[in-house]
Amino acid sequence: MAAIPFMEWIVEFRVVLKRVRLQLSKPLYPWITTLENIPKQHEFSKLYVHMCLMKYLINNIQPKNDFTGRLDSLFTKYPNVDPDALGMKPNWINEPLWQQ
Repeated sequence: MAAIPFMEWIVEFRVVLKRVRLQLSKPLYPWITTLENIPKQHEFSKLYVHMCLMKYLINNIQPKNDFTGRLDSLFTKYPNVDPDALGMKPNWINEPLWQQ
C-alpha cells in the first residue's frame, strides 16, 4: 500500500523539478548572463561574491528590501573596514544587482 503514495510523490517531484529547471534556464535578471557579472574563480575567496549571493536571494524572497542601504551605511559607520580587502568592486553600489 505504501508504494502508491510514494509513486505519486515521485511523479509530483518530477513535475516540480521540471518547473525549477525551466525557471533556472531563464534567469530573472538579464544581467546575470553577461560574462562581466559572473564571478571569476579567484573571487570566491572574497566576501563580496557571497554578499552578492545573499543580495540575490534576498531580492527573490523580499523584493523591496534595504540590504544595499544597510550595507552601505556600515561602510560609512566603520571607515576603517577596507572594501578592497573584502573584494568589493570600486563602483559596487551602482551595479544592477544592488539597484534592486
